[in-house]
Amino acid sequence: MVPYHPASASCRVGVMTPVASSATSDMPSWVEKILPPSGNIPDGLRMAGTYEGPGGANIKFLGDKTLVGCHATIAAHPYSVNFKGGKVLIDLEGNGTAQAFDLRRDGVLAGSGATITIFGKRKTGENVLGEDTYVQSSDTCTYGNLTPRGQDRSSENPPLSNVPPRNTPTSNAVTPPVPRNTPSANTTASPIEPTVLSVSSSFAGQASNPLSGRELLVINQSWEDVLRKAGFQDLPAAAVKRSAIAIWAEACKTPTPRCKQGIDAMEGFYVGKIRLDPTGTVSASGMSIGTYWIVGLGAANNQHYVWNLRIDIKPGPNSIVFDPRNAAIIY
Repeated sequence: MVPYHPASASCRVGVMTPVASSATSDMPSWVEKILPPSGNIPDGLRMAGTYEGPGGANIKFLGDKTLVGCHATIAAHPYSVNFKGGKVLIDLEGNGTAQAFDLRRDGVLAGSGATITIFGKRKTGENVLGEDTYVQSSDTCTYGNLTPRGQDRSSENPPLSNVPPRNTPTSNAVTPPVPRNTPSANTTASPIEPTVLSVSSSFAGQASNPLSGRELLVINQSWEDVLRKAGFQDLPAAAVKRSAIAIWAEACKTPTPRCKQGIDAMEGFYVGKIRLDPTGTVSASGMSIGTYWIVGLGAANNQHYVWNLRIDIKPGPNSIVFDPRNAAIIY
């Protein structure tokens, strides 16, 4: 472990320019196929999440691009986030897209309301390898106000029936009596603290973090158990009993059709993905309270690892660390 000591320094912060970086991967091809590395993420402010509007219009923000959607048609476009005149402005690049949005304080993306035809592709199914297949398509949608996925759109314009008109006297208003045993209006329940998951990784002796920019899978059962139930077990007469993960990894190293079988077995327990930043860390908020397993693959010190880490998400801060000590070496 590299030793560090507390220190402080003074710097004059002026104009900063981005420095181009390059990364190489020594991951085997089957790992890259299962958990492909993230694209090159531009410097500056980034957006995350999916915003939806009426008529099938939606925009999904990734670290390196947006996926502009209209019904079943999607098209990828670069974007930039700027702060001008006290407003957060999101500009989408590329012909045929809604190009400018204002991120309001209530979280709504306010567009111009323009009707735009999206030229892109739509998913048609999967091939024999489980890869998505697409055909070219186009659709037309109006991009006005887009709300974060899951947000009640009715909250955008709250009803005004309880707001007294201007210049209307309220001194004669009658307050109805409060029934007995009814909590008063000043009684408030203790709010449930939101969940925050901090993920970090540590690899001694590595010039760069092998989990930099990679994705971790979140499932609601141990991957070892999922694979074992899917038939990844040694024969009863085997002299050495291997883990189900080790058996699956051997199938993928060749590779064989059983490699995809192991990935397919995970589908019924899939919860989501967590994308690590270039330093191999991330802070994710909004996970539901419960028990999960976080699955990751990486290579360090000329060895290849699989992580299958259990975490119990509770209200408030939660943390988990990925390093070789809590991983399984697959080869």
